[in-house]
Formats: sequence, C-alpha cells, structure tokens
Amino acid sequence: MMKSLHLLSVVLVVLAMAELRSASAAVVSSMVLGSTQSEFNGQIVLDESSLALDAIQSVASRANSGTLSNLAWQWTGTELTASSSVLAAKSLFSFPLVSNHSASSNLTLQFTIDSRMTLNFSGNWGFLGTSGSNELASFSLVGPGGNVVSDSTSSSSGVNSDSFAFSGILDPGSYIFEIDISLSESIFLLGTREGGFNLNEFQLRPVPEPSMIGPLMLILCLTIRFRRKPRLKLARPISR
Repeated sequence: MMKSLHLLSVVLVVLAMAELRSASAAVVSSMVLGSTQSEFNGQIVLDESSLALDAIQSVASRANSGTLSNLAWQWTGTELTASSSVLAAKSLFSFPLVSNHSASSNLTLQFTIDSRMTLNFSGNWGFLGTSGSNELASFSLVGPGGNVVSDSTSSSSGVNSDSFAFSGILDPGSYIFEIDISLSESIFLLGTREGGFNLNEFQLRPVPEPSMIGPLMLILCLTIRFRRKPRLKLARPISR
C-alpha cells in the first residue's frame, strides 16, 4: 500500500509540472518591423524601425502641400497595439496646379509559439476620399498551414469606414501578421485626402488544458481514507 501511495504521489508531481509548463506557454521568438513612405511630386521619403515600441513618420512637402504617413505601435511580447494615418494635402498657392501624392505604412509582426494559444484582435479603419483616389487598407495572418485570416477595405469616393475582428486558436509554429494602409491621389488646385487604421487589440493567451490533477487527488484521498479505516473485530461466537 505504501508503494502505491508513493507511486501516485510521483505521478501527481509529474502532472503538476506538465500543467505548469502548459500554463506557461509563450511566444518563444518575435520580430516587429514598421515602415512608412511618402511621395509628393517625385520626392520620396522613407522611415522604418524594428523596435518593440516606436513611432515613425515620413513627410514629403513643399510650400504648404505634401504627403504625410504616420505609424505608431507597441509590442509587449503577447500584446500588440498600433495606429496609422496617411494624408495628402494641396494648397491653392502651391505649384504645379496638379499634385501627385502617394503615402503608405506597413506593420509586420513575426512570432513563433511553442504550444496552442488563443489569438484575439480587433480594430477599425477608414478613408475620406474622392473620385480619382486609390485607397486601400488590409491585414493578413499567415501560419504553418497557409493563410489563417485576411481582410481589406478600399475607397474611391466619399467616406468609407469599417471595423474588423478575429478570434481563434493557433497551433504551435511560426506566424506572420501584417497590416498596412496606402493612399494614392492626384489633387487639382487644392484639397485634402486622408485615411487611417487602429489596431485596438491583439492578444495571445495560452489555451487552458483539461486538468487531471483534481481526479487523481480525489483518488489519493480516497486511498488514504481506505487505508486508515479501522478494521472491524469479529465478535466471539456465543457458546451454548
């Protein structure tokens, strides 16, 4: 009986350690890269960064007219937030009369997980465009088996705004998440065109696994109780 109890105790310790490892499932490696580009009548300005927390900007301008692209983000190792804005502006006193603008920003996150994890992300994006605009925002998540989820939105006239969201379980492996926005516009005389996105939530969390410790602890308690249960003494037979 003592050997059985000792063996059961060892099994419980091993399972507890296994569950601890499961609960500590994590992103084992990651890399983030943000980039912006602005072009105004042939002038091109670029900026990029691979820091976990940064804000970058590209501005191509002249005489109160130009193109601007902003991108800011924060990656904690399991959570990501980001925002971007693109802007094209033409002043009446800026020459030539027709100005060509192109702005874009891109954020790419590469990460590898060692066990199954849940991923939840959500955000919104939109444009204020006119006819002649070429505006596009998109995101994609690619994993070991190919495309996991992707979506995009565009605008060629008027106001366009929308939200996006995803919730699912990721298997162990390497993933690439990418979100970007671009604007291309030719403005005659004067005007402003703009767009942007916000990634409000991007969270990776361990998947809770079924626990075997509870049932085994119950068996152990019942075993100990059974072992300690006093034995009944048989009464002496009544002599006649």
